[in-house]
Amino acid sequence: MLPASCSRQQSQRRLELVGCCHTMQRCQTVACNCMQSTALERLIVSQIKDISNDSPTGLQELADVVTKWGSSFNYIHASAAFVKAASFGSVQPAAAAPVLDRLAGIWDDMTQACDTRGLANVLWACGKLRYRNQQLWTSTLAEVLQRVPQPDMTGQETAAVVYGGAKIAGGPDGTVPGMSVQETAAAMRQLCSHMQLLLSNPHLEALDPQQISNTLWACAKLRLNPGSAALDSLLKGMADSTMLERAAPQALSNSLWAVSDLRRSTGWQPKLGRQAWQRLLDDRYITRVANRNTPQGVSNALLAVGWLSE
Repeated sequence: MLPASCSRQQSQRRLELVGCCHTMQRCQTVACNCMQSTALERLIVSQIKDISNDSPTGLQELADVVTKWGSSFNYIHASAAFVKAASFGSVQPAAAAPVLDRLAGIWDDMTQACDTRGLANVLWACGKLRYRNQQLWTSTLAEVLQRVPQPDMTGQETAAVVYGGAKIAGGPDGTVPGMSVQETAAAMRQLCSHMQLLLSNPHLEALDPQQISNTLWACAKLRLNPGSAALDSLLKGMADSTMLERAAPQALSNSLWAVSDLRRSTGWQPKLGRQAWQRLLDDRYITRVANRNTPQGVSNALLAVGWLSE
């Protein structure tokens, strides 16, 4: 007969073994659930991205995905769906409103968890589609503005928000939904100041010409001078020789139009050296615009050259 102490030890070991088995089962269950969740997330993203931007039924296909999987959406799925809705070439804003309404309801609780790229993409898409949901705009833009001081907020993200804001506020009232004229202007100034920071700090990412062009265009669209220092910084960035070589014809014509329009509408007097002006108005770049841009872009650029040459 075993001593009582040995019997207690064996009982304890049996309990420990049972506990270990239960723990392993729980771990296996959690791991299985995680794998299933990851697989589902990939499936949803794939179904959204696989919808052709040129499909005549693309909007309905997207609506079907939202109906089927919307309850399982995370912020990645929601922002991807907003972007997809804005990427259909022939979709009118009114036609997109029903699916955007459903996405906005899903989006409500996601802004704080969402990364900055997702927030910027949603505002870009909603601006492009003229989707004036007050709750979405105020909550999403407020979350973005809290992150603006962070140096890791990229030029692409900042320019996307500025572009979306200008598209949505470019109407008669000149406001972002849920914000006053003064609040809209203050938000745009804060974003433009961040672009200025990105341009001036060599340790931060180099901006793309399209990002600079979109920011200048947005300011001109709103007839907003966010501060001469910010505008001068954007103009100098665009007039950089490397930036000009990389710039697409539309980016060049939009920048020229924006600079000339801001001079006339806000009284801004650009502080740009003679050599920089010569680069910006160089025949090579004007010819590129004339040969490869749309008729409207060519017209805007030629008018701008005339105004800037006065």
